Amino acid sequence: MKVLLFAAARQRVGTGAVEIDIALPASVAELEAALVARYPDISSLASTSRWAVDQCFVDASAMIHGTEEIALIPPVSGG
Repeated sequence: MKVLLFAAARQRVGTGAVEIDIALPASVAELEAALVARYPDISSLASTSRWAVDQCFVDASAMIHGTEEIALIPPVSGG
């Protein structure tokens, strides 16, 4: 499953998108666990980020089936 990464997540992983192997259907929480297992440097960031499925924010219990656009959106600040 392709996961889009933005801001600090993109910087820590070094790319804007990664492929994560996970049995589908799966919850967003399961996808997050697989992502963190593969990229431990984003562990603390993932826990404070939002997930978007097909450009809508979802909670960790949302189910994904493999055809959706998935994105990890870290917290942002500005001034």
